[in-house]
Amino acid sequence: MQEEERNRYKILIDRGNEVFERLAGQISNLNNRAIALLSLNLVFITLILTVILYLLDHGWQPSTNEQYILIFTIGLLVFSVGISYYIFKPTRYKEINVFEEERFNELKRMNEKGLLSNNLADIRAAYEFNLKKYKGRTAWFKISSIFHMGAFSILIYTLIINL
Repeated sequence: MQEEERNRYKILIDRGNEVFERLAGQISNLNNRAIALLSLNLVFITLILTVILYLLDHGWQPSTNEQYILIFTIGLLVFSVGISYYIFKPTRYKEINVFEEERFNELKRMNEKGLLSNNLADIRAAYEFNLKKYKGRTAWFKISSIFHMGAFSILIYTLIINL
């Protein structure tokens, strides 16, 4: 294998590892944001139930429309909690497998070009698999955030009208 070709493979592998690690960081960040959103939703559900009980204890007689609004708000939050939990639960991502016994022995038998080529292909396959999952989970996170913001807006509106 010529030096120029070897250097090209090494540069591609280095850049591939950088991009792969960046995506791993984004995945970790998404998990942290999902936990935060899940926590906020649970706090809002507790807040809504506390406010409803307080208002009912002080003589509030909700109209039919107000009952529908409250049910809709709680429903939005419950959907947001469900989606946040779906995002938060452990998901299998693809990793670059080098040290599994069988794979390691296979890699040891390869020549230099085959090893570099195989390594680059593994990085790309793992990245594409993880990116597809990440994009799907990000879309669900956006939907959950929209439900959360909708429920929060309705809650603020309802509190302003009734207090």
